[in-house]
Amino acid sequence: MRSTFVHTSGRTRVRVALALGLGALGLAVASPVAAVPADTTIGQNIYLADYDSFSAPWFDASTQTWSTIALPNYTNAVVVSPDAKTLYYNSSDAQAVYKVDATTHVVLATIPLGSNYAYIGGPMIALDPDGTHLYTAGVNGVVTRIETATGAVLGSVDVGGQLGGVATSQDGSKIWVAGYADNNIVELNAATMTITRTTPVSLDPQALQVSPDDSTLYIGHAVVPTGTAAVLTVLNTSDATKLWSISRDDYGATFGPSNISLSTDGKTLYGMDRGMGYVTIDTTTHNFTRAVLPQTTGTTVFPNLALTAGNSTAILTGGTPSSPGAVLSNMLNFLDTANGTLDTPEQQGVMPAAVSFAPDQAPVAAFTSTPANTGSATAFDASTSTASMCPVGTYDWDFGDGTTATVNTATTTHVYNTAGTYTVELTLTTTCGTSTTKIFTGQALMRNGGPSAITSNPVTVADAIPPTPTVSATPTPTPTPSPTETPSATPTPTPSPTASVTASPTASATAVPPTTPTPTPTASPTETVSPVPSPSKTGQPSSSAGSEIAIPGKLKNTSAGLGAVGVGIAGLGLSAIGFLILAARRRQQH
Repeated sequence: MRSTFVHTSGRTRVRVALALGLGALGLAVASPVAAVPADTTIGQNIYLADYDSFSAPWFDASTQTWSTIALPNYTNAVVVSPDAKTLYYNSSDAQAVYKVDATTHVVLATIPLGSNYAYIGGPMIALDPDGTHLYTAGVNGVVTRIETATGAVLGSVDVGGQLGGVATSQDGSKIWVAGYADNNIVELNAATMTITRTTPVSLDPQALQVSPDDSTLYIGHAVVPTGTAAVLTVLNTSDATKLWSISRDDYGATFGPSNISLSTDGKTLYGMDRGMGYVTIDTTTHNFTRAVLPQTTGTTVFPNLALTAGNSTAILTGGTPSSPGAVLSNMLNFLDTANGTLDTPEQQGVMPAAVSFAPDQAPVAAFTSTPANTGSATAFDASTSTASMCPVGTYDWDFGDGTTATVNTATTTHVYNTAGTYTVELTLTTTCGTSTTKIFTGQALMRNGGPSAITSNPVTVADAIPPTPTVSATPTPTPTPSPTETPSATPTPTPSPTASVTASPTASATAVPPTTPTPTPTASPTETVSPVPSPSKTGQPSSSAGSEIAIPGKLKNTSAGLGAVGVGIAGLGLSAIGFLILAARRRQQH
C-alpha cells in the first residue's frame, strides 16, 4: 500500500490519481475566486500548496477573498516566515524550494535540492522559530538545512528510508524527522546535522507537532493496519520516552491523523486522516471525538489542516466533488472549534496538498494621557496603537499605583488619590491572542508576539487645588462723630459778663466800664461747638473732661495749637480785668 504514495525515481513523479486509475486529473480546472463563507471571518492570510497546479491559491484577509500565486511548478508543502513577509514552497517535481515575496508574489529564489524531493503525503518542510533556517525531508531519506537569508544549503544527512514530517524544537537546536518507512523518530542536532537519537514507534509515523513548552512531541500515524497499533503517539522530548498513545481500536478507523495541528495553549490537538475523518483530542484527558466530513464518501492522500492563531477555526482539506471513491479533492472545510460544527465548505485550487496560515503579528502599542488632579479622572487614549493582521482585542492597563484594568476599547480613565509621577504601562493583545509571546508548534510560528505589544509612559498627577473663597469687599464706613466722641478742639473762651466790683468800705464805689467782649469765632457749618465753661472764681477756667468742639477734618491736626492759643487768650483776659480794677482804685484815692 505504501508504494502507492511514493515516487519511484528521483526524476519521475508517479501521480497517485493515475496509480488509482483516475483520469479525471486532466479535466480538473481551478475554481473561480470566492470569499470565505460569511460566517467564517479569518484575520490571517492563508496559503495553499497545490499538487496539480502551477497556481497556488491564497486568501487575502484584508479583503476576505481568494486569489492565486503563479509558481514555476507544482507544490506540495508551504510555510510562512515569522514576519509573514516570505513564503517557502516545496516542489517535488522541481526538486527545489521556491522563496516567494508574500507581498509582490515574485519568486525571489529557487533553491535546488538535487534528488532530495519531498514525499507528497506530509508537511515535509519546516522553519525554525526565528525563521533563519529551513528544513526539508525527502522521500530518499535525506534531511537538508537551508539558510533562508542566502538560500545556501548548509548541510544534509541521510537518515535512511522514506521520510514523513519534520519539526524543530522551540529554540531551533533540535530537529525531529518521522521515519515513515522505518517506523521511527530520528532526532538531529540542527547545528551539526548529525543524528543524536533514533526512537522506534508504531506504524507509518508522518505528522509531527511540538508543544509550546517544548516538552512533548506529538506523532500522527498515517496507516494503521492492526488494531493495537497507535494512531497517535506522544513522546517526552527530553528522553524520547512514550507518555501516552491512542490505538486504532479506540480511534475506530484504519487511518490515523496524518496531519495534525496543536492549539497555542497545547491543550487541544486537531487531526485529519485519509478516511476524510477529523478528530479533536484533549491532550490532558486524552479524550477525543472523531467525525467524517459530510460531503464525502471516498478517501484522500492529502488530508491537511491548519489552525488559526486564535484557535477559533481549523481549515481542513478534503472532500470528493467529482465522484464517489475519487481521491481528487479541492474542498476546504471550516471547522468552528468552539462548538465543533462545520461552516459552509468551498472549493479552492485543484488538489490542495498543504495549508498554512501567516503568523499573526504582534500589535504596536502606543497611548497618550491627559492628566487630571488627584480625585479627578485622568484620561488615557490608545487609539494610535496598530495591528497588522488580527485587530486589537484587549487593552491591559497598569496605572502604576497598584491598580490594573483590562478593557476592550482604546480609551479609559483612572482616578489617582495621591499626587506624584506614575509609570503607566499598556499591553495589547489581538483578537487572535497575539501579544508579547511567540507561539511555535514545530513547522512555523502561529503567533509572532514581541515587545512592540507593550509600552509605558510617565504620568504626573498634581494635588487638587482647593477652591479660593469669595470675599465681598465691604467699604470701611466713615464714622459720624458724636458730640461726645468728636476730637476736642481747644475751646475759645466765652467772655464773662461785666464783673461787678465791690468797693472797699473805705472807697466810694465807682462804676467800671463794661469790658468789651472778645468776639467768639463763628463755627463753621460743619462743626458743633460745645459750651465753654465760665472761669471759676479764682479766674481759672474750670475743667470739663467731656466737653469737645467738633472741627472739620482738615483742621483736626491743628487742634492742639488752637487749644494753646485759647488758653493764652483766657489768661490775657483775666490780667486785663485785674489791671482795670487796680487803676480805678488809684483814681479814687487821688
